[in-house]
Amino acid sequence: MLFGAVQWFHFGLQSMLWVVSSIKLLTEIGLLALLGRGMLRLWLGRLHPSQMQTNMFLKLLDALSAPWLWMAKQVSPRFVLPSHWPWVAFLMAVIIWLVATVAKVSLCVSAGLEVCR
Repeated sequence: MLFGAVQWFHFGLQSMLWVVSSIKLLTEIGLLALLGRGMLRLWLGRLHPSQMQTNMFLKLLDALSAPWLWMAKQVSPRFVLPSHWPWVAFLMAVIIWLVATVAKVSLCVSAGLEVCR
């Protein structure tokens, strides 16, 4: 009977670890998309402002960061300017990433290294 309880305990930890790792992965993708979007906008704005509307890579990064910008818009108070939403989204993603990292480390410590591989 105890073996069955231990097996369910490990299954619960593995599923929680999968959820936390998935959240961490999606957040990392969003962070990199927001960072790349900002850097590319700065570079194109200084060197080639006419290509801001036609750059395909910028459109891809805009599409990847759109959910984060939408969440930042929903969370931000009204006095936050729309030009500051990317900063809010980046800060929000960093906080979510830190929480997911701490959760993953605590799950790995409690479950053991065999489960975390």
